[in-house]
Amino acid sequence: MWHDVTYSLFVHEGGWREGGVAKEALALNCPPRVLPVPAAGKNLSFSLFTLDAANVHAETVKRAQDGDGIIVRLFENWGRYTKTRMQLDGSFPQSGAHEPAGRK
Repeated sequence: MWHDVTYSLFVHEGGWREGGVAKEALALNCPPRVLPVPAAGKNLSFSLFTLDAANVHAETVKRAQDGDGIIVRLFENWGRYTKTRMQLDGSFPQSGAHEPAGRK
């Protein structure tokens, strides 16, 4: 049985947090998916949202089970309590954010 292994050397300044190692590791192990879009007169570069904390990233973006909205799962990568602000791009209606059941 064979296994594929991916590795990379990433030179950075400071510690792993300040050097952006987690962000680079995510880009290496989970490259973004490319979706075909019509090119006629459209800006082909966009983000659904931005986050203002360097240690928080979106782990999952998916349609809600009932089809009414989207689910965005955030992951805090440095092991500390963090507040972040999510700025949506406006391409879908905003109805509010909800904490997972049992969390505050």
